[in-house]
Amino acid sequence: MRSHHAACRAVQRGAGLSGVGRIGAAPRAHGRPIRRRHPQPRGRHRAGRRAARDRIDGAARGDIDLAIGPDRQSGLRVRSEAAFASPWVMWCAAAHPLAARRRVQWQHLRDVPIVATGRDHERAVDQMRANLPVEARIIPVDVVDNVTTAFGLAAQGLAVTLAPAYVAPLARTFGLVMKRIVDPETIREVCVYRSTERALSPSADGFADFVMPWLKRWDRETQADARGKRS
Repeated sequence: MRSHHAACRAVQRGAGLSGVGRIGAAPRAHGRPIRRRHPQPRGRHRAGRRAARDRIDGAARGDIDLAIGPDRQSGLRVRSEAAFASPWVMWCAAAHPLAARRRVQWQHLRDVPIVATGRDHERAVDQMRANLPVEARIIPVDVVDNVTTAFGLAAQGLAVTLAPAYVAPLARTFGLVMKRIVDPETIREVCVYRSTERALSPSADGFADFVMPWLKRWDRETQADARGKRS
C-alpha cells in the first residue's frame, strides 16, 4: 500500500497533476522506493484495500477510478490490461519438510495442512476448483480473510499457504520460504482495471500512464528469483 500511495505522488509531481484519484489496490506487498524521492505531493490519490472482486466491481460502479489486482473476469463495463505474470507458489516455514524440496508437486500437498486466503483458489487453481469431486480436490484445512493471518500460521509451522509469487516482499518478512509448484504450474496475471463507461480524471489518467511501466519494473526487480526458478 505504501508503494501505491508513493506512486500516486510521483505521478502528480512529475506531471503537475492535482486533484483526487481513487485507486483500489491489493494489500501491501511492495517496497517504498518512490516515497523517498517524492515526499511532497500536490493533490491526493486515495488507495484502499479491497478484495479482488470488490475492486473490479468498484471500477464498474465508478466508486474507484482504477483497480489493481489479479486477473478475474471483469465483464463489459470494465477493461483490464495485464501488467505482469506471476506463478502460484507455496509458502512455508524454513523448518517445514517441504522446504527441503527444490520443487513441489501438487500430489505432495494432498496430506499437508493448507491455509488459504479467501476463495480465489477455487477459481484459479485447477487442482482446487470448487466443482471438482471431493476426492480429487486439494482442500485447505482453513480459509482466512487476510494473507498476513495465513503467513503467520505458516511461519509457526502449522500449515503451508499458497499465493502468487508477487507477495514475496511481504511473505519474507515472516521468514517464509517460497517453493515453486509444478505439474502443472499455475500462472496469474496482475492487471490494471478501469471503467469502459466513464472517463478518468486527469489525475487518475496520469496515474494509469505511470503505474503500468512502474508495475512491470517492480516485477522485474522483485520477482527475479521466481522467474529463475521457472527457467
